[in-house]
Amino acid sequence: MSASAPSLVWFWITRFFRKQPQAPPTIRDRAVYLAEELKKPPAERLLRVPELDGTQRSYKVHGKD
Repeated sequence: MSASAPSLVWFWITRFFRKQPQAPPTIRDRAVYLAEELKKPPAERLLRVPELDGTQRSYKVHGKD
């Protein structure tokens, strides 16, 4: 699966204006991470880091529910 050129340009421009030096994880990256964490016993799972979670950008589109 490949992304079209306009969507790649838009993605890069969005990252530029948000001053994001690294691309955010993809849906696949997140799914793989969650699958690996859910294989672990509940006491060893790392699903939340409150100190980092609070600093992350919200990707919710405001004004749309």
